[in-house]
Amino acid sequence: MSATILARRPTRRFPLHSIGCEIKPAAEGIPATWGDAMKQASLDWQVKAAPLYPIGCDGSQYAAKSAPHGIFKIDDKGDLTFPPVSGCASVSSRYTPIQNRDVGSLLDELTGDGLLWERAGAFNNGANVWALGRLGADFEPLSGDVFRPYILALTSHDGSGSLRVATLLERVACSNAIHAALTNAKKADRYVSIRHTINALSESRIKEARAVLKLHSERIEQTAAAMADLAKLFLPAVEVQKAIAHVAAEETKANGAIRHLLATSDTIPDEMRATGYGVIQALTEYASHYAPARTQEGRASHIAAADGLISKINATSEILAGMAREAKSERMIVSSNKATQARRVVSV
Repeated sequence: MSATILARRPTRRFPLHSIGCEIKPAAEGIPATWGDAMKQASLDWQVKAAPLYPIGCDGSQYAAKSAPHGIFKIDDKGDLTFPPVSGCASVSSRYTPIQNRDVGSLLDELTGDGLLWERAGAFNNGANVWALGRLGADFEPLSGDVFRPYILALTSHDGSGSLRVATLLERVACSNAIHAALTNAKKADRYVSIRHTINALSESRIKEARAVLKLHSERIEQTAAAMADLAKLFLPAVEVQKAIAHVAAEETKANGAIRHLLATSDTIPDEMRATGYGVIQALTEYASHYAPARTQEGRASHIAAADGLISKINATSEILAGMAREAKSERMIVSSNKATQARRVVSV
């Protein structure tokens, strides 16, 4: 499917091929538990590490500790099922799989009251398992413009990675976006990694994860405040064009497309089109729905990767945020001066 067709979808749904299962409520008004979510996403199975080659090519018996292990699903009777979910990969005998049930239980424990599960599933034939849940309350810097915090977990059953937990503000739904979101979260200290060992879910690791969540909550407040400031930053036409030119040079198709979005997009309120907030909305909408991409995987990279187009948008956001802070300081100074003058008048 071409990028043009994807860009013209009017529903604003995620414009990519998605994986996993959207989690439905357990009943009317009753959120799904992690147990419910596992059943809906077909994740209600366990795995076990077992030797792959207990007997050598010469007929000799390997010692159990030295034999490479594979990760197998186990059936209701506790027997191994073939082929292994780890495929051709192997792990050491010290590898202790983190079960699917423990992934969601950890997130529930970290957040306290239990998560509202959004999506969960497996890919690579069960070698990777992931889950996404809403984290805390939405925040709304502008009326009708809602941002939703999430917590994401990804674990592996093939030795390719640890259990990774991250907080984010985007709703991921494909493997590329999941991996890119985790990479970005790691760079921003919104990430914790837990190795597959016998003490994987120890209190110290849970404490570390809680610290990440606390930091995320603080940054949510900072982000909401910054967005509110950007909404008050009114830009002359020249400054708007300068901001867009940081991302796309003038007289280019990309520049024209961004200016067109800023002027006409129904996702930007009319009163915001000449503000820093409106400019950022136009830039990100261009990246996620309109920027050229040969494949859907390429579009995922456009959206989530911390380089190229997105890095330019991030840099522009920092410039505009700085301008908003300066404008806020000036307003505070003006307000303070007016208050001082008022007090003088009263005293006279």
